Amino acid sequence: MATGEQHIEGFEVPVHRALTEPILLGGAPRSVAILNGTVAAAIGLGLQQWIAGLVLWTA
Repeated sequence: MATGEQHIEGFEVPVHRALTEPILLGGAPRSVAILNGTVAAAIGLGLQQWIAGLVLWTA
C-alpha cells in the first residue's frame, strides 16, 4: 500500500456520511437555530412586539 495505511481484513466498516456530520438548520447548528427561534417567539409573542421578534429571528 503506497499511502502507508494498513487495512486488516474484516475490521473495516462503511459509515454513512450523515452519522458523522452535525445537523444544520438554515446553515446554523441545530441547537443554535432552535434557541434563536425560541427567543424570537418569546419576544414576538410574549411581549407582543412582533418587529423585535422578527429582527431576532432573521439575525
